[in-house]
Amino acid sequence: MAVFKLENDAVSAEVDDSPAQIRSFKDKNTGLEYMWQGDETHWKWQNPTLFPMVGHTWDKKIHLKGQVYEMPNHGFAR
Repeated sequence: MAVFKLENDAVSAEVDDSPAQIRSFKDKNTGLEYMWQGDETHWKWQNPTLFPMVGHTWDKKIHLKGQVYEMPNHGFAR
């Protein structure tokens, strides 16, 4: 697993290459961290990429322009 860091004068971001989640997004002027850092008491994970949805549809399928597609919980990008 590699972590990539991107930054400019105002903000910095850290992204895991696997499982492709944002670990940190921080305001460099205030030090404010915008991303959940994980806490075993509540939810130990961080910020998984969920696409195209969070959760699932009523029938776990996507209905789009007359076509029906199977869709797992949280979509296919989790």
